[in-house]
Amino acid sequence: MAFAEKLIAVRRAHHLTQEQLAAKLFVTRQAVSRWERGEVTPGIDMMKLIAAVTGEPLSHLLEMPEHYCQSCGMILTPDDCGTDAHGATTDHYCKWCYDHGQYTYDTTMEAMIEDCAPRLAQNTGMSLDEAVSLMGAVLPQLERWRTVQENEERYGAEARARYGDEAVDAANEALLDMDPETWNDMKELERAILGQLSIAMSVGDPESNEARKLIA
Repeated sequence: MAFAEKLIAVRRAHHLTQEQLAAKLFVTRQAVSRWERGEVTPGIDMMKLIAAVTGEPLSHLLEMPEHYCQSCGMILTPDDCGTDAHGATTDHYCKWCYDHGQYTYDTTMEAMIEDCAPRLAQNTGMSLDEAVSLMGAVLPQLERWRTVQENEERYGAEARARYGDEAVDAANEALLDMDPETWNDMKELERAILGQLSIAMSVGDPESNEARKLIA
């Protein structure tokens, strides 16, 4: 579905007129009308604003391919697919990011954006700033990074205040090293999050010991 059709569907789903959506986006009704007729496609920053005001995931608004790497976001062709723990081809990851059920390299989302954004800009013709903005919006929704993002949103502020950035960053790194196939089991994920946080916590902290009891 093209962006114009998606925008119409999203606007109607939220019971908004073109005028009402335009007011929320601080643009003219004519701008929304042109988007919906397919005459103009808004830039990535405006798409992010549309996603924010409607609550629609940005990935739903973008014309994303059917299969793309859940680590770096690249479009997947049959020759680019990685393999799962049994050596079978998976359409979730590219072969450069994922091989035999394991990520092929350790990195952070920020480092991946810094590495990949210049190539994205070169291959698409968008500016480097647009490429960075696009990757910054899309990557947190991908499987590899979504778990860490959800962990941070749920536990991050309290954990960082109590145990410091170093401990929480270590817990997030440990999550990234886990077998992604286990993330499909949310109970297992919950135990993993609590487990990694408890490991990162000070051994002598009584509240840390209580956290360990939760996962025992």
